[in-house]
This record gives sequence, C-alpha cells and structure tokens, in this order.
Amino acid sequence: HTPADVGVSLVLAAVLVLAAVVTVGAVHRGNPTVYLTESGQCYHKADCKYIVGKDNTTAVTLRQAKASGYDACTWCFGHSGT
Repeated sequence: HTPADVGVSLVLAAVLVLAAVVTVGAVHRGNPTVYLTESGQCYHKADCKYIVGKDNTTAVTLRQAKASGYDACTWCFGHSGT
C-alpha cells in the first residue's frame, strides 16, 4: 500500500466511526431502547421491576416495539403511553 492508500483508508474509517456515533446518538434521543420479554405484550425501560434480572429480554427501539404492536408498560411509562 502507498501512503496515499493508507491515508484514504484512515479517512474512510474515520467517516464510518463518525456515522456510527451520530446514528447511535439519534437512536437514544428520539428513539430510545426498550425491552421486550418472550411472553409479554408490553415494552419496558431497562430498570423496570418486571424485567430486571430476567435473561429472556430483547432490546429493540421504541419505534420497533410500537410498530410490532407492543403497548407501554404502565409501571415504566405511567399512563401516558410514551
């Protein structure tokens, strides 16, 4: 590889890392991670008393949970449904 090839590779790597950081930040601000259980019909926050210590949880985005028909856990989210 020439020095120019290495330079291009480093720039490309930096762009990919920046894109990943921006994507993760956007997910957490407008589309937080929520948790589903194998048998449940609600999505939960990570500290929900109904899922803490369970091994059978799946992390998804809030949008994914809503689009899949899950309802908000009333203990986590109160009665607002957010």
